[in-house]
Amino acid sequence: MESENKNFWGKYNKLISVAVMVFLVVFGSAMRNTNNKSQQEKYNQHLNEYYQDIDNARANWKLGDYEKTISDAEEALKISKTDDEKSGAHYWKGVGLYKQKNLIEAKQEEELAIKLSPESVGPYVTMSTILADQNDLVKAEEFAKKAISIDQSYPWAYNSLALIYIQQGKNDLGILELEKAVKLDPVTFGPQLESVKEFLASQNR
Repeated sequence: MESENKNFWGKYNKLISVAVMVFLVVFGSAMRNTNNKSQQEKYNQHLNEYYQDIDNARANWKLGDYEKTISDAEEALKISKTDDEKSGAHYWKGVGLYKQKNLIEAKQEEELAIKLSPESVGPYVTMSTILADQNDLVKAEEFAKKAISIDQSYPWAYNSLALIYIQQGKNDLGILELEKAVKLDPVTFGPQLESVKEFLASQNR
């Protein structure tokens, strides 16, 4: 009888041990899933806040409020976590500084943006525009062509190259590049193409 009791309690204890182990595995898995979900929710909230700042910077650029463009970009930079996020913030800060004619600081911001994210097209376009304003047309052309090589669907890159060609006196090439920009974004670049054609025609009279 005593032997049977020992056998019974031995089996009972084993069952209890197995049950506890299963509970711990299931509970641990549930806790990990909960933590992962919580981390994902926090990251999604971070992305929402970051892109809100970037959207604000873009909106204020369109409105011509370049001081706000810069401050919005700085807010985005404060909460940036990845190199791509930091690059985007530096890019928009550089755009705002460029529109304020602060070419030196604008160039520094775009150089940082390129260093952090070499395949982001926007900073190359702004760099090409800055260099063109500084009359470094050779480097300006290189940056515009690099932008096009990264993204052939980005009309601002063709626009930048077009204006550089026209500065170089290569008017026919400039018109061809501007026509490419028009095909991609006729609303923005259609009127500009007509203005450039009228300007060039007036120069030939």
